[in-house]
This record gives sequence, C-alpha cells and structure tokens, in this order.
Amino acid sequence: MKLSTKVRYATRFMITLAQRYGGDSVSLKDIVEKEGLSAKYLSQLVLDLKRAGMITSSRGNSGGYLLARSPADISVKDIYVAIEGEINLVDCQGICGDGNSLCVASSIWIGLSRVMSDYLADISLESLIVGKENLNFFI
Repeated sequence: MKLSTKVRYATRFMITLAQRYGGDSVSLKDIVEKEGLSAKYLSQLVLDLKRAGMITSSRGNSGGYLLARSPADISVKDIYVAIEGEINLVDCQGICGDGNSLCVASSIWIGLSRVMSDYLADISLESLIVGKENLNFFI
C-alpha cells in the first residue's frame, strides 16, 4: 500500500501553514516555491481542506491561506480523511466467495486499517513542527 500523492502534498501544505501559525496568511505561490509542488495540483487539494474546515483563505495582495484551527487540533488523520475519505484498506464487509461465508482474512485488513487510523490520529501538526514525533525510524 502506498499513500497517494494527494495526501502527501496536502500534508506538506498543512505543515507549512502550521509552521506559520499565528502569523500572516501564506500564498499558494509561496508554498509551491518552498515545497516544490505543482500549483495546479495543490489548488485542487486546497478545496478539500477548506471544505473540511481546516483552512481559511483570503483574497488580495496579502491574501493566502491560514489554518482554521490550532496545529494541535489537526491530525495527519484529519488531513488524510479530508483528501481520501476514511481509512479503509479494503471495501470489505467480511463476506467473501459465495456471499454466505465469513472471510477470515477480513479481520486482518480491518485491524490494519484501525491501527493506521489510530496512528495517524495521534500525530498532530503541532507535534510535527515542534519535533515531538520522531518518525525517522521509518527511513
């Protein structure tokens, strides 16, 4: 399983806003230049994040984007769900084959989805920007 580019870009975007939380709004252009992201692609993701109530925007010369909530109140799971929907590795109801048999393997995928969801819910933007989360063990 791989995380989509959409989730990775949205997370990088949100981390940049979290790093500037409490300051002026940040233009999409500035974030695109800083992160090396596609402006067209990122502008589509911004709509989902705005709909989810995680960011606000303003127009004009000093316009741009701000977090709508504290970085402590936004988890990586929140970002994932805003972009992709709930974390479900498979669309499985636990019934396979003939439609009458309980699928033993479904408990694996449901459990893994739960572990991933819980893990991402425990990582706030604040914890990432202040270095409380040491995620280097995955590298």
